[in-house]
Amino acid sequence: MKKLQTKLLNMIKNGYNKNKLCWDIKKNRGIGKEINNLTTFIQGDITSSIKLNYCIQGLTEIKKCKCGCGENIAITNTYVIHHEKRDEIRKKKWKDKLKKTCTEKYGENYRNIFHARAQETNLKKYGTKSVFNDINWQTKSLPKIIYDKYGVDNISKLYKIKNRKKQTYTKNYNCNYNTSSNQISSSISSRHLNTYNKFKYFKNKVIPLFKKDEYDGGGYNKLYNWKCIKCNNEFSHWYWNGLVPRCPVCYPKYYSYAENEINQYLSSLNIIFNSNNRSIIQPLELDMYIPDKNIAIEFNGTYWHSELRGKTRNYHLNKTKLCEEKNIQLIHIFEDEWLYKQQIVKSRLKHILGLTPYKIYARKCAIKEIDSKLKNKFLNKYNIQGNDKSSIKLGAFYKNRLVAVMTFGKRRFDKKEGYELIRFCTLRSFNITGIAGKLLKYFKNNFTHKPIISYADRRWSIGNLYKQLGFKLDHISTPNYFYMKNYNVRESRIKYQKHKLKNILKEFNPNLSEWQNMQLNGYDRIWDCGNYVFTLP
Repeated sequence: MKKLQTKLLNMIKNGYNKNKLCWDIKKNRGIGKEINNLTTFIQGDITSSIKLNYCIQGLTEIKKCKCGCGENIAITNTYVIHHEKRDEIRKKKWKDKLKKTCTEKYGENYRNIFHARAQETNLKKYGTKSVFNDINWQTKSLPKIIYDKYGVDNISKLYKIKNRKKQTYTKNYNCNYNTSSNQISSSISSRHLNTYNKFKYFKNKVIPLFKKDEYDGGGYNKLYNWKCIKCNNEFSHWYWNGLVPRCPVCYPKYYSYAENEINQYLSSLNIIFNSNNRSIIQPLELDMYIPDKNIAIEFNGTYWHSELRGKTRNYHLNKTKLCEEKNIQLIHIFEDEWLYKQQIVKSRLKHILGLTPYKIYARKCAIKEIDSKLKNKFLNKYNIQGNDKSSIKLGAFYKNRLVAVMTFGKRRFDKKEGYELIRFCTLRSFNITGIAGKLLKYFKNNFTHKPIISYADRRWSIGNLYKQLGFKLDHISTPNYFYMKNYNVRESRIKYQKHKLKNILKEFNPNLSEWQNMQLNGYDRIWDCGNYVFTLP
C-alpha cells in the first residue's frame, strides 16, 4: 500500500487528473486494477472516489474516529460528529496556536479589534452594528441576497430543498408533510411550549400578550403582540433565536441601511443636503432635504411605514402637503423600490435633480409601433411600475436603438369614452428633449382625437411634463394602498378586491371586509399620496 500511496501522490502532484484515476478504478484497468485489489477490505457498494482516497491516505483498514472511540467514519472525516470535543489535547493545541498567531499579528487586544472591525463593516454596509439584530437586514436584505443567488427569496422554496424535505419525512416519519404525522406535530408542539416558557427570562423588559396555544413558532414573518414593561406600550414584533422583542417607543429606529445608501448616493453626486431635518415641517422629520433644489426625500420602510405600525391613510399625504406649503417637492421612495429597482430610482433622482448626463433631440428620432415583448422588456428595465397591458405601443428609435416608449389603452378606472396614457419612460441617463410630445403627436395623428386621461404619481411627480404636453389638471385622487405579505414587496390592491379573495386566501369570511380578511391572512398595507389626474381634450 505504501508504494501505491507514493505513486498516486506523485501522479497527482504532477497534474494527473483524479477523475481519470476514478475511471480506471471503475473499468478495473491499469493502476485502477491495483487499487481495487488493495481495497477489498471495504465492504458494500462503494464509489471509485472512496477507494482512491483510501489509497491516497495509505489506509489498509476501515477508517476509525481519531478520538479513539473505535467507531467507523467516512474517509473524508476525522471524527464522528461531536467526538472532536473528546480530543482535548488536539483542541488545546489548536487554541494555543490560534491565540499565538493572532497575538503576534494583532497584539493582546486582538478580540476587541476583530469585534470593532466587524461593527464598522456592518455600519458601513447595513447601517447597524449587528445585522442579526436588524429587522431590515433580516427581512429585506437577506431575502434579496438569496434571491440574487437562487432566484427565490427563501431557499425553502427551491425544488431541490422541497424534494429533500419530502424524502426525509418519508424516510423518518412515513409522511410527506410536516402536519401529516402525529409524531412530528407532537414534537413541534413540545418545542413551541418550551420556547414560550423561556419568555419569562426577559419578563422585566417585555411580556407576551398571547397565550401558549397561540404561539406558532419563531421567525421574522410571524408577528406577536407584546407589552413593554418600561413604558407600557403594546406593540407587534417577531421572536427569533432568543432575541428580546424591542419596543419601538423605547428603541426608536433612527437610521436604516437603505437611508444610508441613499445618503451615500446623493453625496456621490456632490449634492449638498441635510439628513433627518426637523426644522422644515416641525415636528415631523424629513429624511433628506436639499435646500438648493427645494427638494426633500423620504424613505418609507415597508414595515415601519405600514398601517399596522400606525402610518394610516393620510400620513404620507400630510407630509407632502406640508412640504408643498413650503414650496418643496417631497419624493417618497418605498423600500422595495430601492431594494429591487435601485437603478431606476437613481435615474429618476438624477433627472429630478437636473443631473442627467446625456442628451438626444427628438427630431433625430423615428417613431414606430412596437410589439408587446419589446415594450415589456423596455418598461421592466426603465419604468418603476414595470410592464403594462396596453393595446397601442409606440417606440422612439435613435440610430436604430429604442430610446423611449409610450403606451396607450382603454381607460382602466372609468367607463368613459377615450384613451389612457398608461406608461412613458426613456433610456436611463438620457434626457431626450421633446420626445414625449413627438410620441403623443404620432398617437393623435394615427389613432384618435378622443379625450386622453393619465395619472401622475404624487410620490414622484408634480405633473410638469403633462402641463408641457397641454394636459389640464382634472382632479387629485385620494391616497391608494398596497398589500404586503412579510413586508417584502408591495402588491396592487386590484389583485385583492373582495370578490377575488375567496379564490386567493386560505381563510375567507364573506361577513368581513376586504381589509379584515387580509389581516386575518397575515397581510399589512401601506398608503401612497394619491395621483394627479390629467386630461387632454
